[in-house]
Amino acid sequence: EVTCSICLDLFKDPVTAECGHSFCRECITQHCEEKEIDIVCPQCRQTFQKSNLRPNRELKNIVELINLSSRLQRDEEPGGGSRCEKHDEPLKLFCKNDQTPICVICRESRAHRAHTVVPMEEAVQECRETIMTNLEIIESTCEELRLLDKKDWKHLPQSLSEEETERLMGVMEKV
Repeated sequence: EVTCSICLDLFKDPVTAECGHSFCRECITQHCEEKEIDIVCPQCRQTFQKSNLRPNRELKNIVELINLSSRLQRDEEPGGGSRCEKHDEPLKLFCKNDQTPICVICRESRAHRAHTVVPMEEAVQECRETIMTNLEIIESTCEELRLLDKKDWKHLPQSLSEEETERLMGVMEKV
């Protein structure tokens, strides 16, 4: 899920409570403003401490990809596309280097000449595929971690890099 259960919108700066539920940082902060120490999760009613909220970078990345896909989708729709502010031309291309839609005139400018540029439709399709792949990986990893006993987490292979270990521990804390 990529929507906050408090505001019912796509996550903005998502954080995860000890119980594994995620919320927009601002939403959960407002929810627990009056409480001093123990906060009750709006979804499962489990208590947690505000200081134990952790940023959910994976979820943030997914939401950013969804937002990018939505922008690209909107720009490729006939009559619904945006126009270049500089040249007042339709934004039919996507600059991969700058991660932004551009017009055909911008494509030939010095700013984008050496960049990788693809048609908007292709960029939208790539973005969709990336989102689906990332969602499948995250769902699979979360399911595997749910099956692990917390005591087994300490015995994971020592061959993981420090970064992999930190990421894995972050995911496991959310489960």
